[in-house]
Amino acid sequence: MRKIILIAFIFPSLVFSQKNSNMLLFKDGKEVNIQPYLNKCIQTFKQTNINSNSKVLNSQLKYCECWIQNIAYNFNSKEYLSLGVQAQSFGNDVVEKADVMWQNKKVQEITYICMEKYPEINSSAFSDKPSEKEIEIMAKQHLNQLRNEDPEGYNEFLKYVNIVEYSRCFIRKVLEELKNTDLSDLSNLDQSKIQKFQMDCIEKNLK
Repeated sequence: MRKIILIAFIFPSLVFSQKNSNMLLFKDGKEVNIQPYLNKCIQTFKQTNINSNSKVLNSQLKYCECWIQNIAYNFNSKEYLSLGVQAQSFGNDVVEKADVMWQNKKVQEITYICMEKYPEINSSAFSDKPSEKEIEIMAKQHLNQLRNEDPEGYNEFLKYVNIVEYSRCFIRKVLEELKNTDLSDLSNLDQSKIQKFQMDCIEKNLK
């Protein structure tokens, strides 16, 4: 679930320029200083969880490096700049910007790859109390995921459930009740909890 929103605003071997290890090489040959990208990515984690242990902090750094390097490998500099401009046009909220970037399939793939390599970051992706904007964006993406996975079932769901309220209810419960859980590797107990969250929120929001 958290994979859907964790793009810190940001397969091959490293794509740093061989001329200067501080430079990032996009696939069109343009070089940029990697440090501002790393700082921005790491700062996003610090804003949500400043008390992470050293192992998690190291994983956050490695995740950021992975994300940025793969972005450069898969995008040319103009493509990434265009994506960034689109995200900036949606205001100052970091979650809204992440949502804009998430719509790009390559960005989704890169995020999945890096999160699977560094699963420790899952527990530090969000603050203890999720913001209303985080809940809103993740609820929207949850519904998009349901629709994409089973369009026919989603249309049936629409007939009987107030889906916006259901989705907000469900996401709120997941973020608050499983805030320290790696949602990419759920235990049987946690899976049962999530199923219960879904059923409770469906029952509360029947038409």
